[in-house]
Amino acid sequence: MPKIMFTILIRHIVPALFAALLVSCGQGNDGNFAAEDELFITLPAIDSLVVVNPAQKTEVSRLKLGKLPHNVRLSADGAKLYVVLVGSQAIAEIDVASKQLIRTFLTDPVPISDNAGVPIEAHISLQADLHSSCFDCHNGRADGAKPAIVGSRPFGIALTTDNKVLVANMFSATVNYIDLATGNIVKSLDILPAGDAQEPTEVAIMDGRLYVTVRPILPSLSPSVLRVYDLDSGALLSQNNVGSAVTALEIDASSSELYTTNFESNTLDRFGADGQLIDSFVVGDGPFGVDIDGETLLVANYYNNSISRIELSNKNIFTQALGTEDQQFSNPTHVSLSHDNQIIYLISGSTNGYLLTLDSTTLKIISNMQIDGLPFDIININKL
Repeated sequence: MPKIMFTILIRHIVPALFAALLVSCGQGNDGNFAAEDELFITLPAIDSLVVVNPAQKTEVSRLKLGKLPHNVRLSADGAKLYVVLVGSQAIAEIDVASKQLIRTFLTDPVPISDNAGVPIEAHISLQADLHSSCFDCHNGRADGAKPAIVGSRPFGIALTTDNKVLVANMFSATVNYIDLATGNIVKSLDILPAGDAQEPTEVAIMDGRLYVTVRPILPSLSPSVLRVYDLDSGALLSQNNVGSAVTALEIDASSSELYTTNFESNTLDRFGADGQLIDSFVVGDGPFGVDIDGETLLVANYYNNSISRIELSNKNIFTQALGTEDQQFSNPTHVSLSHDNQIIYLISGSTNGYLLTLDSTTLKIISNMQIDGLPFDIININKL
């Protein structure tokens, strides 16, 4: 797929639907997978989340959540998981222990009229504002409301220490503060455009600051921006350009630094807590997800079909193609380390999706496990 076409897809986030039975297909040395690791993986193409035991290469549980589940965040106590339902304008809350869906709640109010000001009669007559997810009606079934994918496209998500979840809504250009006790929106921060950049995509929180990435409507080669706000007041503290088509935003609280990957400019940018650029690294083509192990960064390169390791101490970059003697893997999206940082779990987000396990030293593939097509995010709930 040409790169510009993929940027159109991640703008609209409407993947083709592919389904396959979860099967185990080991490759090479199986390694010493820790029984403590438990992986939660989002499957946007089939509206679901799957739980995988990597030691046994088995599916533990599968939940139907809503349209286009993407980003995943774990609560500070490890008890609950929050998944953004991009196509259902909602967040799903999951109990980690029981692997059950607890509830959903809206990330933006349900509109009572369309963009032209015409009342949406079905929303009024069916009291759509009382629903906790657009998936209740817009679910893709034959008798469901059309279209199946609706809403203001929530994407980025972050959790506060005072029981709130913050979510970036791309189409309405807001970051909404949602009280987890009630599921109600208690505050909305308008994200104003900066040049061509107008869609808030990712959010992160560190030391009383809110970080928001804002990108142009894709496809575009114009710069994205990183904004820093005061978390409580919403006051804008700083703004800096980042590379084209900013994709990921990750914080490292231990060093008070944060990182963005920039899909079109093939870079990873490193920022201080004040939002000022420290370093920029050229990695593989189409960098996507990032994970952090102290002074080491791991980057999934979507179009380069590779993974890069950046050593911050000496600025060395090592990139390894994803493949074995028998099989090549493509389109990695996100990465998560094992609880002891010895194993890398990597999502191959192609139409034949795979969970790959890699040796963290050599970046060589240890094994693979086929899962449903077009998987997106991954989180190891037991990573220290």
